[in-house]
Amino acid sequence: MSFLKVIFADEPDPATKSRLYIWGYKIFLPFYYNREDTVSIMLCGGAKTAALGVSLVSSQYGSDNPHLGELLVPLVLYQAEQVLAANVLTDFMKKWVHEGPEWKAQQAEKELQEAEKLSDEEQDLGSVQHNPNSGSSDSKAADASSSSSNDNSVIVTQQFPQQEKSTSKDN
Repeated sequence: MSFLKVIFADEPDPATKSRLYIWGYKIFLPFYYNREDTVSIMLCGGAKTAALGVSLVSSQYGSDNPHLGELLVPLVLYQAEQVLAANVLTDFMKKWVHEGPEWKAQQAEKELQEAEKLSDEEQDLGSVQHNPNSGSSDSKAADASSSSSNDNSVIVTQQFPQQEKSTSKDN
């Protein structure tokens, strides 16, 4: 659990909490980040080094300085070190994020939505397959309007086989 979440577990109630607790809550709570945001800040914050550093060095020492390359070598080496460290830490950070309560709640919600979607699709397929008017051409048109777009083309080609043959001869 986060250090800030341990200290500021409850939202302050002026009747029960001290003024110091209330002010501390207001000051430090914006600095609490969930696990995904923490990893994003750790990896993306350092990625700005080269973009910001080159412009700062160029503006401070001039872009026509003969020692500009020497001044930028530490910046380039530091950027390479950041990339290597991020590469090593990525798997650890991924594991840490996936162990968090926010990630588990998101995954449970996603699985619930997928299950609902599958049950809706099964109900739609069941209503199309159990149509009582399956023998007439009107029922084929009704099936085409209620089924998916892939099924429509199959039903239309079954309903009008002459057009399918004529288009295949043209090709």
